[in-house]
Amino acid sequence: MSLEPRTRRKLIAVLLACLLVPVSAIAWTMHAAAARTDEVAAAHEERLAANAWEIHKRVMARTVMTETVWDDAVRNLDLGFDPAWAETNMIAFFTETSGYELVIVIDDDGKVLLSHLSGGDARRVWPALQGELSSVVASIRAREATIQRRPGPSKVLVSDPVDASTLVRIGDQPFMITAALVQPDFGHATPSAHAPVVIVGQAVDADFLKSFASANLMRDVRLVRTGAKPTAGRSILPLRDFEGREVARLSWSPEAPGAGLVRSLGFPLAALIAALVLIPIGLYFWERWRSKQLQLARDAAEAASIAKSQFLANMSHEIRTPLNGVLGVAGALVKTELTPAQHEMVELVCNSASSLQALLSDILDLARVESGALEIRREPFELASSLSACTSLFDAAATAKGLDLQVTVAPEAQGSYLGDAARIRQVLSNLLSNAVKFTAEGAIAVHVGATGDADQPELQFEVRDSGIGFDDETAARLFSRFEQGDGSITRRYGGSGLGLAISRTLARAMGGDLAATSEPGIGSTFALRLPLTRCAPVAASKPLTPSAAVGAQGLRVLLAEDHPTNRRVVELILEAVDVDLTSVCDGAQAVSAFETQAFDLVLMDMQMPVMDGLSAIRLIRQAEAALGAPRTPIYVLTANAMPDHIAASAAAGADGHLTKPITPDLLLDVVARVAEAAPDKIEPAQRAAS
Repeated sequence: MSLEPRTRRKLIAVLLACLLVPVSAIAWTMHAAAARTDEVAAAHEERLAANAWEIHKRVMARTVMTETVWDDAVRNLDLGFDPAWAETNMIAFFTETSGYELVIVIDDDGKVLLSHLSGGDARRVWPALQGELSSVVASIRAREATIQRRPGPSKVLVSDPVDASTLVRIGDQPFMITAALVQPDFGHATPSAHAPVVIVGQAVDADFLKSFASANLMRDVRLVRTGAKPTAGRSILPLRDFEGREVARLSWSPEAPGAGLVRSLGFPLAALIAALVLIPIGLYFWERWRSKQLQLARDAAEAASIAKSQFLANMSHEIRTPLNGVLGVAGALVKTELTPAQHEMVELVCNSASSLQALLSDILDLARVESGALEIRREPFELASSLSACTSLFDAAATAKGLDLQVTVAPEAQGSYLGDAARIRQVLSNLLSNAVKFTAEGAIAVHVGATGDADQPELQFEVRDSGIGFDDETAARLFSRFEQGDGSITRRYGGSGLGLAISRTLARAMGGDLAATSEPGIGSTFALRLPLTRCAPVAASKPLTPSAAVGAQGLRVLLAEDHPTNRRVVELILEAVDVDLTSVCDGAQAVSAFETQAFDLVLMDMQMPVMDGLSAIRLIRQAEAALGAPRTPIYVLTANAMPDHIAASAAAGADGHLTKPITPDLLLDVVARVAEAAPDKIEPAQRAAS
């Protein structure tokens, strides 16, 4: 049946009306949702930007702390001002290494001891800057007055640096400022009552904003003056000084995912496509936007993981480099002729440095501790000697406080066992350290007992003290990470609250557990239970004495090491075996020396100026291949201890990767194996002729 045109027009009008109503409702809903999404996204970006700004200030404060919380800084800035030292360790470090533009050191009266301003005169701007920083300096001085000075060296680093940050203007240029008090780290230098204050500034200029935007995935970041009217479509973050006054504003274009969604669909498309088509299209674009946000979040998480790994690698390198000097020199010294007392002292240094090395390894393995994948070794060890090596480290500290440190091993517990002696010592060292720290008078008792089967007993290590103790509420959270008894414990005794948590994790990884009982004001008892298997008696370890690797005399060794201390450590160790040692300071010199001389062994650092060690190894291997020369053993000596560093060494052509700190036994073992396999020596002229 055909409809009249008028009727048809009415039906079409009704149909259009039915289509326009839902389409209009959908369009309005989409517009409102897009606006709300953009509002939420902009607010989220503002929070992220504020957090990023605070993180940058903390990173800057941590950088300043490395040069101000330092015994050398106390000696050369406070107790006596050394311009040359200050030029190298203050101005050169902060400007050339850290990229900061302003460095000023002032005394208690505000007198400038040292100053530097890139592209300007720091002394000229100081009078105006002094007023801007008066509250910052006053805050530092007030905190300085509360510091309890204790004479003599400390066993831990200063964990609470005295510093403050602010934002000021020097002319029209805003500067992020960090001021820090000069303090000792290990307490080998006692500061004056009013130590100097080091002021470091970074210009918040175009380069800074570009780097800040790149690091935080922000678009079109600008710096605008205080009071500037907000521009539509841009976010604002007020930047304030130490007293909370606004100094400048950070402005940027926030992401607008909602507006992008509306633009992608468009109103013309919504007016032409039926409601049933619009729904899947809308879902398609929504899922596309959602996938993009998930990808960005995944990329950010991966970037954070990479940054964490890089930070751990850098910290490992920076700590292992000086630790190599301690362990290497002590290891070389213990092989010389010493009196029994001197030998005991040197061995204590070696044991302490080894414990520090083990702690560093634990920090690097923190992720594996959290996942329960920490490697636990089963190796034979003698209980009494291992326990003595651990407790002897605390004899001096206990004696200094007038404490009686008692160690007893029950007859049924004595003997040799299979287990991870290093991990057991780590747990006991943490418990003894806490006992000495929290006990002011009385005694500390260490007792080892055994229960159960004679061949597979359960050992119970008890550490009892007469210290401050703790209540049941504290005991419930004592083994949580970053927990202390209360805030006053952290302020009075220091510490991160991480040691007991790691100790319990290690105890459970070894199949045991760690528990504690205590009574406030009476003392505490920590009990470590470990199931262990007895083994054949382990021979008592003999004291280290000077010895030479068999056949190493006259071995031609090339050492490439840029750090003077590390270079001297290797030289001291190899002096005992009378090798023919050639030392160079970078990879380029190593390649040049290898081309003109014959060597039986090459020891190569990884990070060096001019040419790094891996590049030098590749060139040496290429030269050997071109000449048809036999492969010379090359070992990497480096503070880079991450798995990818070891893989990179092997890929470059190294035969071994020795992680610093290098012990004499480890290095001499390498020399002995190379000497045993070394071919007849080749004269340089013969190498060149071949």
